[in-house]
Amino acid sequence: MKRSICAIACTLISVIAGVTNASEPVAHPHHLAFGVGLARHIGDNSEFWGIDYSYTFANKFYMLGFYEQVRGDFNVSAAGVQLGKHFGTGWKMAVGPGVETKLKSGKELLLFRSTIGYEWHHERVSFGPTITYDAIEDLSDVVYAGFNVGFGF
Repeated sequence: MKRSICAIACTLISVIAGVTNASEPVAHPHHLAFGVGLARHIGDNSEFWGIDYSYTFANKFYMLGFYEQVRGDFNVSAAGVQLGKHFGTGWKMAVGPGVETKLKSGKELLLFRSTIGYEWHHERVSFGPTITYDAIEDLSDVVYAGFNVGFGF
């Protein structure tokens, strides 16, 4: 399972990296966002908070680093990278690998994350809903539904 997740991630990184050179600049290519919401894992619900930093290339592809803490019925942290694309008037999608750490046992598992969201922008500030799905190495999953507020610079 670890090898297949790594193979998928490497393939996506190679494909997206090949198309990230374009001509017109993005108004605020750097973006820092804070998110909160609910997470669900095997019938258990917990609250989460997270932070991410992204850099958007001129062709609206972006690279993102994320960190999240989940506390409640289950306690985990997750960190990783994603590659994504902004579409049209606010939609965005991203995928990428990461690591989930079970906070009680310290056990680390690979994950593959898929995210879809929408952003409204007012000058440098952005806000909007996000839904994220983590497929985890132990064949379980976590679904996140939250709201992000960010700042472009």
